[in-house]
Amino acid sequence: MNKLKKKNSENILYNIFKFSINTWFSFLINFFAIMVTTRLFSPSELGKLNMFILISSVLLLFVPLGTDSSYLRLYFEPPNSRSAKYLMIDGLRISSYVVLLLSGICFIFKDKIINFIVNNCEYDILVLLFIYLISSVVLRFLNLTYRLENNAKLYNLQAILITFTSKGLYSLLGLIYPNHRIAIWTISIFTLTLAIIFVSIQKLDFKNYKIDIRSDYKLLKFGFFILPAMLLVWVDSSISRMIIREYMDFNFIGVYSAGVQFAALVTMISSGFSCFWAPFVYSNYDKEEEKIKNMLKYVTLIAILFFCSIFLFQDLIFLLIGDKYKSLKHFFIFLFVTPICYFISDSAGIGINIAKKSYWVSFISLISVSFNILISLMTVKKTGLLGIAIANAISGVVVLILRTLIGNIYYKMNAAKKNVAIALIVIISICFVDFFSEIFILKYVLSMFIIISTFFFYKYEIGYLLRIISKYKK
Repeated sequence: MNKLKKKNSENILYNIFKFSINTWFSFLINFFAIMVTTRLFSPSELGKLNMFILISSVLLLFVPLGTDSSYLRLYFEPPNSRSAKYLMIDGLRISSYVVLLLSGICFIFKDKIINFIVNNCEYDILVLLFIYLISSVVLRFLNLTYRLENNAKLYNLQAILITFTSKGLYSLLGLIYPNHRIAIWTISIFTLTLAIIFVSIQKLDFKNYKIDIRSDYKLLKFGFFILPAMLLVWVDSSISRMIIREYMDFNFIGVYSAGVQFAALVTMISSGFSCFWAPFVYSNYDKEEEKIKNMLKYVTLIAILFFCSIFLFQDLIFLLIGDKYKSLKHFFIFLFVTPICYFISDSAGIGINIAKKSYWVSFISLISVSFNILISLMTVKKTGLLGIAIANAISGVVVLILRTLIGNIYYKMNAAKKNVAIALIVIISICFVDFFSEIFILKYVLSMFIIISTFFFYKYEIGYLLRIISKYKK
């Protein structure tokens, strides 16, 4: 029995690793892209490019009307015995209706939208926005399908190509002509090309497809409560740049966005875990309770070690980026707090999604956004980017605490409160050390004490992971 449990645990770790392959390639591509763009692109040009990506990301959340989340949740429990492959087409069809409606609305207000994004009369940007949008929606549903089908090969291939298109390719072109317009054209056209290629590979059965109103209703019903939460999560992560756009200029947006790109590397690493783990939890939460409940310990350990590593090696990172972005150093560590908190909360608060209580996600996001906006507006004029970064970090901590407390009402994770408390103590301690200590040696001595203490708390989990690694080496 114990051997069987060990084998199953190792299989889970293997599957997580299998779906994380693209993460490491994407990590390298993104890291290279950040190094190149901060040296070649001016903060103003990078700010305009990031405003395009920012607007695209909010529309990409809104366009599916939550049907992408519904598809992920209902794939193993399809409504009305509907084929799962038709559920994806349902989601794509609903998304296409929304894109058509949005394109009409944006055409009416085209001058204001273009001015907000790039502060110029570049109307081709609006056309490229919708090309990028529809292509990204298609790739999003295909991405979910590969995850749910446990098709790691196509999932990894698609994810790596998307990252190369959206980050690596325009960075390489920046060696010749570092301009936001060229970058936006490159991202949009190559994303469309990828969507066409992967749709042809998937061979969707449009010929026999029939609209099912009951299926649409189920998708929209679940997505209806998820959608506000998704929009609020986007607002929580993006309101900072919106406020900077309002009170400062594109140079400040460029500097802050460069820091956000670094912090997004955490999200990339956690996504490799989530891609296998979320479908596994939804299909096995009543059969594999012990494994699911114990995973939080390992997630917390990895999150803490990654956060400490960023703190220890941040000086090395600043040797590699462009001189115009060095002001990032004053608030760099705070930008990593929210993605770390979200990574932990995805496991600590999994009970909310298992119980299908999606309205809690909206409530938690609303509280988080309120904290973020209030603190940002109170501090932006006095402390600038530092105040905004701290506000964003506080909102992440709020999300982690609330998701843990509420999620454990519906599905109790082993020692959830203890693990989350340890994570928060470490995160807050590191931030205090970074902010208040100017003495180089003292900062590193204190941080090493925190890391050693973490090793003590998680000595069993570290030992288990090392045994697994050594076994696979043999």
